[in-house]
Order: sequence, then C-alpha cells, then structure tokens
Amino acid sequence: MIIDRKAMLEDRLAAKDLDHQFRHRIEHGMGCSPFISEAITKVVHEVYLPVLDSQVNLKSGQMLLQCLSERNGSTTRIAEAEQVTVILTIDAGQVDQDVRKKEGVEGLRRFRICRICSEAYSQGGLLTVEDIAYRIFNVGERTIVRDLSLIRKEGENPPLRSTIKDIGRTVSHKAVLIKNWLKGDELSDLNRKYNHSFSAIESYINTFKRVVFLSHEGYTVERIAYMQKISDTLVTTYIDLWEQYKEKAMPHRIREIIDIIGEKAVSKKKKRRES
Repeated sequence: MIIDRKAMLEDRLAAKDLDHQFRHRIEHGMGCSPFISEAITKVVHEVYLPVLDSQVNLKSGQMLLQCLSERNGSTTRIAEAEQVTVILTIDAGQVDQDVRKKEGVEGLRRFRICRICSEAYSQGGLLTVEDIAYRIFNVGERTIVRDLSLIRKEGENPPLRSTIKDIGRTVSHKAVLIKNWLKGDELSDLNRKYNHSFSAIESYINTFKRVVFLSHEGYTVERIAYMQKISDTLVTTYIDLWEQYKEKAMPHRIREIIDIIGEKAVSKKKKRRES
C-alpha cells in the first residue's frame, strides 16, 4: 500500500483550522451528522463573520447596528424580516463640533439623523424612528418625529423604512424628489439634497416616467402598481404629480415625458377638459 504523505499532510493541516474544530464539537457534542455540522458552520459564517470583519474596520466614533434590510417588502413583519449589520457614524469629530457651534445641540442631532439614515441606506439597511430614538440617541420618539419634520421643511428627506417602503402617513421621499426633478433639479442637486446614489435617483425618475406612460395607456392604478412593484399610493401620487406639473414644470422636463407618452396623448387630455 502506497502512503500518500502529501494528502495526509493536507488532512492534518485542515484538521487544525477553526471550522474543523467547530464541526468536530458539534458532531461529537450534539450527535450531529457531518452534513448538519457543515450546514450550521455555513450559517455561522453568514451571520457572524460580517460582524467580526466590520469590527476591524470600525473607526473612532462609529458603531455597528443590526437593522432591517432594504430588500424586505412593506408588508413584511419585523419579526420575520431579513436584517443586515451596518456601520453608523455617531461622532464625526471636528465636523460635528462645527455643526454644534453653528446650530446647537438640536441642530447637531438633526445633522446626525440625516447622516446615519444615509449610511444605513447605502449599506442596504433601513432605520426606523424607533431605531433612532431608542437604540442610537436614547431620546423619545416625539423628539425624533419633531426633528424629522424640521428636516423635511428644510428640503431634505432622510431615507427611513417608512418613506422608502411608503409605510404610514409620511409623504414618500420619492414624490418629493420627483417634484424637485420636475422643477428642474439635476441629478447632482438631488444627490446632495437627499443623499441618495445617482443610480437610485435615476431609478426613481425612470419609474415615474413608466407610471405616467402606463397611465396614459389606460392601465389601472392597481395594474401599474403590480407591474412596477410599487404601492398603489405611490402610483396615485406620481399620476397626480404629473397632472399638477405637466404645464408648469421646466420645459425640458415636460419634453422628456411627452417624448415618451406622445403629443397626441396630451392633446386628448386637453380636449376632454375643454369639452
């Protein structure tokens, strides 16, 4: 019998790694089969390794937070929702100190709210008012709701679960963004105001254009919502926005929409109103 010393060496080395030790303990301590221990090891990798890796990359003033994933639907129960771990900057050092000198403690909190919401969103997560109030700033929900109201009055709309997924009574951030686009804001302006990526902004605009087109083609609100995978409320909001701004939006924006739906569709609408 020929002994394969190279294979034996590889087996010995493999037996010394952490995964092998973990599987060995599960198999012998809990009576699991190798198949089950391998599956458990894979789940541990998926859940805990990203957190351990993130710890190495944390900077001073940052924290790790488990929050809801952007991929969850608006009707998904929180207990059953997918979650992600995100890195949030609670204290940005001199930047935050400058904001506090200029706008005070409350102004700094609003500044930080915008930052952490954008950071979570850019990493595939969505914060809730509860997250911000109880898990991050340790203040009441009313305080955060009041802060968000003031932030929106200033023209910004932080990406929260309630706005991204159109939950509750909050006016969708997408509708506000589209309104400013119709008024002439360019992608760079919208990126600066709402802290959304250029690809996300382009996606919102393209969805708006498709909703307007499908509406002029005679599709119902429910059908459009199903086709575009958005809420009925958002479809209605988009249609109302176009009706409101199709004659007072910037000319080049009107032209963009008319190029899609056609001049005839617009003229038919005008004739119906005149008659």
